[in-house]
Amino acid sequence: MDSGFTAEEDAKIVELKANGRTWAQIAQELGGGRTKGDITHRYKQVITNQKSEEKDHAKKDENKEKKHDEKAQHQMSNKEKKRAAKAEKDREEGLKKKEEAAKAKDGETSKAAEEVKEPVAEAESTKVRRTCNAVVLFTKKMNSLQQMQPEKQVELPQQT
Repeated sequence: MDSGFTAEEDAKIVELKANGRTWAQIAQELGGGRTKGDITHRYKQVITNQKSEEKDHAKKDENKEKKHDEKAQHQMSNKEKKRAAKAEKDREEGLKKKEEAAKAKDGETSKAAEEVKEPVAEAESTKVRRTCNAVVLFTKKMNSLQQMQPEKQVELPQQT
């Protein structure tokens, strides 16, 4: 599109207008017989083109960002699936370990209980034996006392 303006002049028009210059001042500064109407018309074309290009760039950027987001979402989905699978596996392993620990503990408890039962049973047996021996000795002593002193009758306790 040949408008008779160079890229440098277009940039200067935009810059001067942004700095608050009037159209007439810009036309005078650019020179070359350009009128206020020429400058205004060219400014509108440049701005329109710039806006159009900016929109195109923005749209391209938006599309790139959208594709990137979709890719990231897909990757995230895969990561989440892997993470969930790993979490499930870890949970199952944890449950398995707890079960094994509980079984081991039950086994240890049973073993410990058996280890305690033996001495308890032994102690009870010893206690009963000692009591029986004491009763027998007591009975023998009473019998021997009765034989020595027949005039005194001592009642012996009843055995149950």
